[in-house]
Amino acid sequence: MLRNLAAAVIQTLPAQSGTIYAALLTQGCTLTQYKDILDALTETGLIRQDGQLIDSTPEGKSFLLLASKG
Repeated sequence: MLRNLAAAVIQTLPAQSGTIYAALLTQGCTLTQYKDILDALTETGLIRQDGQLIDSTPEGKSFLLLASKG
């Protein structure tokens, strides 16, 4: 499930933080959970944050390719 969540977030990038949060909020995600998700993706090197803009890293793009293959 976490792999699917990470892939879904990375697939939407680049995007504004608020846009991603709004999408996850409609699925029941709390602000704390959202921050934890972004922290985990950032710490693992899959995304980078520049102010409110979030984008995938080369590692994130590779992860997305692997995740799409199953």
